[in-house]
Amino acid sequence: GPTERDTMPTGALWQSGAPQDVAELQWRVSVPLATVVLALLALPLGRINPRKGMYAKLLVAVVLYVLYFNLLTLAESWTAHGSLPTWLGLWWVHGSALVLTAVLLIHHYGWSWVRGRLLSSQSVP
Repeated sequence: GPTERDTMPTGALWQSGAPQDVAELQWRVSVPLATVVLALLALPLGRINPRKGMYAKLLVAVVLYVLYFNLLTLAESWTAHGSLPTWLGLWWVHGSALVLTAVLLIHHYGWSWVRGRLLSSQSVP
C-alpha cells in the first residue's frame, strides 16, 4: 500500500530536504518527463527501413524502455538512501536518455533537420 511519503503533498516534499522526500519529489516529476523523453525517442526508433521489416526496432525500443525505468527506479532508491547526492538524483538518467535521443535523431535525420526543428520551435510565439 501507499506509504506516508507517497501521500504527502508535493509542496511539503518541495520544502523538505530529507533525501527520501527529494527522491519522491524527483520521481513525481520524472514520470511526465520520461513520457516526453520516450516520445522523442520514438521518432528515430519509429523510422522504418523497408528492407529490415516493420518490427526490426521494436525489441530495441522495449529494451530501452525497460532499461530507462529500471535506472529511474535504481536512482530513486540510491537518492533516498543517500548513495547519490540529491542534486544529481534521477536527473542523470533523464540526461543520459536525452543524449541518446539526440544522437539517434542526428544519426537518422541529420544535424540540419534537428537544428531546423529546434530553431523553428523557438520562433513560434
